Amino acid sequence: MSASVTSGTPRGLIGPTLLAVPAYVTLLVWLGLDHGWGWGPLGGGLAWTALMCWAVVTASRERSCRRTLLAAALTAPGRVVAVQEHTSTDDDGTTSTTYVPVVVFTTHDGRTVTGQCRTGIRDPRRSLGVTCPIHYAAADPAVFTANPVTDRRPYGCGLFLTGFMVLVGLAVTPVGVIGLQ
Repeated sequence: MSASVTSGTPRGLIGPTLLAVPAYVTLLVWLGLDHGWGWGPLGGGLAWTALMCWAVVTASRERSCRRTLLAAALTAPGRVVAVQEHTSTDDDGTTSTTYVPVVVFTTHDGRTVTGQCRTGIRDPRRSLGVTCPIHYAAADPAVFTANPVTDRRPYGCGLFLTGFMVLVGLAVTPVGVIGLQ
């Protein structure tokens, strides 16, 4: 079972999006060349604002759903049975490694759940074999955390960042309106 509330990226939208974005950019370039440079920031700002508003709404819904499910969380003893190591290298050649504990716990009704626990376990790299309380949603045990307090932090950061990006889009849009005058 997965520890995510959502089922993942809606793969059916990738193709149309890959076609729509270049078409929209082409339209903005054409409008900019034929009808004034203001169409670039106006159209780009509006599209960016709409996209970021959608991201805020989506993140807020996921946060709310997860919070609701974990509000009446049950607690069960859990154990870290594996630690997944993820290594990535950026363009400068700098390597970064993250460690994600995999926990197993048994719900009150006897179901065994295994999943990644991204928050709430101290020193993930050395957590193999560690036992910790797991707080899980009774309605959906795939929604769980080792520490409800630290589970809330990533959502707050994400909402703040996307909210700021909405403001960036709103700031760019008037530049386009001024350019069209």
